[in-house]
Amino acid sequence: MFLLAWAEIARGKLASHLATFDRSLLRPLQFGPYGKSIGGMYKPLSAPPTRGTNDHHPISRIYYINADTINRIQSLANRANSIKGNRQKNGRTRIAMNHGEQEQLFVKHRQVHPVCNYFGYVISIPFGDLSISNIMKKPLSSVADEVQEFLSSALKKEHFTGLINWVEPTLARIYCTSNEEEVAFVVSSGLIFPMRRVDFGWVGSYHFSWESSAGYVMPMRSPSRNGDWMVYMHCAKDHLEYLEEKVGYVFKPMSSHYLNLDI
Repeated sequence: MFLLAWAEIARGKLASHLATFDRSLLRPLQFGPYGKSIGGMYKPLSAPPTRGTNDHHPISRIYYINADTINRIQSLANRANSIKGNRQKNGRTRIAMNHGEQEQLFVKHRQVHPVCNYFGYVISIPFGDLSISNIMKKPLSSVADEVQEFLSSALKKEHFTGLINWVEPTLARIYCTSNEEEVAFVVSSGLIFPMRRVDFGWVGSYHFSWESSAGYVMPMRSPSRNGDWMVYMHCAKDHLEYLEEKVGYVFKPMSSHYLNLDI
């Protein structure tokens, strides 16, 4: 809402989404017991985790994935095929996905509640803790089922009604790795991001600083070719180098040729 309004005003247009700052739209809830799903995802800011001294230095890179490759991966996710790979390193990985509150609280019977224009947003970040060695042995469909299982805890209205008044003094646990051997990253789907509408008049650009020790991955639909994906990754350099070495046929570095910018 904010980015769309900003882009429209920058082009001299009237904002199609007018924000409301009426706090009465979100009536404070009475504090009481909260579900286990909340306690497992967040921790008090008064006890932040300590970062290791050997943190991998994160870098940012952009890749694209061809539409036919995406179709093959999605097909594998529905079949009992194991994930092929030759990384034998022991350890664990945490996978988290952003999920917004407005859809769960204010969209009912296909009608959008006026509070969707409220300036303020709560995003829940459910995550799962998986063994890397087990992931490599399991079929992709089984891993997809496990991801869906830990996401299900944040797909209910009750999760957000218990979260709204509780989240401010806390920190999402996924942003903090518990030890140096653990890999953590957040996946924020940009497939529904209105990329073509966020136009400030000088071609769209999107970036924000990421201070967390956890990595960040955001897939988006490619503006250049129908069905392709663009994937922005902000992860440890050695992780991205490994990705390019082992599955470079899937994640191809973004280039001027792909964007038809060659002169």
